[in-house]
Amino acid sequence: MIRISYSGGMAGKIGGNKYHATVTHRHGITFRSKGEANRYDELRLQELAGEITDLEYEPESYPLVVNGIKITSYRPDYRYRENGVLVVEDFKSSATARARDWPIRKKLMRALYGIEIREWPPKQKKVRK
Repeated sequence: MIRISYSGGMAGKIGGNKYHATVTHRHGITFRSKGEANRYDELRLQELAGEITDLEYEPESYPLVVNGIKITSYRPDYRYRENGVLVVEDFKSSATARARDWPIRKKLMRALYGIEIREWPPKQKKVRK
C-alpha cells in the first residue's frame, strides 16, 4: 500500500514561491516578483533622469555577525546612491513585511552597519479615529 501525505498548498509544486509571487523577466534580469520588477523600472528611470546613481539589483550580501558569531546574512533588493548618500532598499509585499525574521534583519543592519533599510512601498501610517 502506498501512502500519500498532503502537506498543504505546496504539495507537488516544484520551485514555488511561498508568497505566491510571479517570477518576472525584464532587462535580462530575473526578478522574484512583478512588484520587484516594477520598482526596478521606477528606479532605472530615476537613474536615467540623474536623480539616483549606481543602481544595483541584489548586490552582495551583508554578513550579520555578532560577537564573532554569524547570525544570518542579508541581501538587499536594491542599492543605489541618492544625493551621494548610500540607500539600501527592500521591496516588501504585505506578506513579506510580516515575515518573522524581517524586523531582526533590519535592526541588525542598523546596529552593525549603521544602515537604515528603506522599505518599498512605504508603510502607510495608521490614522486613529
